[in-house]
Amino acid sequence: MEVMYLSTARVAFRSDTPLSYEAAGGDRTEWSYYKVAIPLHRLRAATPSASNLKPAEKLIQLVSVENHEFWLMGFVNYNSAVMHLQEALSGFHNLQA
Repeated sequence: MEVMYLSTARVAFRSDTPLSYEAAGGDRTEWSYYKVAIPLHRLRAATPSASNLKPAEKLIQLVSVENHEFWLMGFVNYNSAVMHLQEALSGFHNLQA
């Protein structure tokens, strides 16, 4: 699960819980939160979706102009998140035209 932040310039998210990884040398496990910040001008789309295995699980797919995909889930207010993301992208791209 992630925490998402949205501004007029970028969308950012970070993991809600740390992820484990092997430290250099592979002799111990370390934990870290992952963080991603994407400028709106680098995003092509924000698309609502649902899990094929669990249709009640709502997702948002972010696609960058480089075709990198990010899948966000676990929203408290899914419809509001979709609406605000799409408005931010639409507004940003309209300003650039």
